[in-house]
Amino acid sequence: MIGKHYSGIAICLVAIMVVSVGGCKSKSEPPVEVSDIDKLQGTWVGTEIGNNGGHWTFIISETEIDAKGPDPEAYSGTLKLNAEVEPKEADFVIEKCAFEGYVGKIALTIYKIEGDKFT
Repeated sequence: MIGKHYSGIAICLVAIMVVSVGGCKSKSEPPVEVSDIDKLQGTWVGTEIGNNGGHWTFIISETEIDAKGPDPEAYSGTLKLNAEVEPKEADFVIEKCAFEGYVGKIALTIYKIEGDKFT
């Protein structure tokens, strides 16, 4: 009876070890590199530096961007990043805007991503 009990425990321990080891990554695998456009996916909320310090919300989905600031400031369009230069560059092609003169224009910007902070 004791032998069966111990063998049952041994089988359980082996099963636990297999499950635990199966989920581990090999130390030789390089970390997965995440592109800047992937890091920016989602909703970003912040405050404008300068001017009136208004609040802005940026919603980025793939390369589409919606930017909403103090009324009537709202822009939407596409975003193209160049992370190969320093400082990093972002071209924002404005496709919709309350200010007709900006439609079709490209806003040339620089950016940086530090952890969960997008500037």
